[in-house]
Amino acid sequence: MQSEPDEFARFLTTREQAAIAFLNGDADPLNRLVASDLPVSFFEPGGAVVVGNAEVRERYRRNAEPFARGSYSFQILHSESAAGIGYVVGIQRSSAQLPGRTEVTALNLRVTEIYRRENATWRLVHRHADRVPE
Repeated sequence: MQSEPDEFARFLTTREQAAIAFLNGDADPLNRLVASDLPVSFFEPGGAVVVGNAEVRERYRRNAEPFARGSYSFQILHSESAAGIGYVVGIQRSSAQLPGRTEVTALNLRVTEIYRRENATWRLVHRHADRVPE
């Protein structure tokens, strides 16, 4: 049996795969990580606040749709898990092709995500992302 921190670290690999899919237009892997029975919220880079399981999933779906040719890396500044709660804080360095453009666009964000255990599985309950100042 793995320790909770080891299990959480392994889960973050799944989260990374979901981010890559998102940047290629597919929100389904990310939406499968969103909590179903717990409250969920998303503070978008543009400032919008989205609250509610269905609302957050729909926003992720809509936000992912225009992306193509995405790439992703995440520099973890701090990460921890204990007693069924986990979080990660870091810098997301990504790029994707946006509609009407032939080149890819840098999408660098400061990110905080909070996770809770739901039916013995890590689930995303909050994401706060804003643009890295240039």
